[in-house]
Amino acid sequence: MTVAGSEPQQPSADALARAVKALGHPLRVRALKAFGEATYSPNQLSELLNEPLSNVSYHVRTLVDYGTIELVDTAQRRGATEHFYRANELGRRLIDLLRVLGG
Repeated sequence: MTVAGSEPQQPSADALARAVKALGHPLRVRALKAFGEATYSPNQLSELLNEPLSNVSYHVRTLVDYGTIELVDTAQRRGATEHFYRANELGRRLIDLLRVLGG
């Protein structure tokens, strides 16, 4: 929570180190960039990135574990629950860093 007139809380060094690890695979970089633009389920992201759903699901879980994306919604689809994610503040900062680095 940000108090009026104060700076937003900065991520800890540990959080930043974990976030950088999130960029350790090209598919996670592509996924994180997509989550910075819109909200997707792994199924939607799989179609967008033209990658197998199993690979995308694995890397989405990894991005969640590294604290760079967040669950924002769920929906019932064909008897299963579809989860929708987007980049959180840390994820958006990483996306900005990628832009600076030309990635």
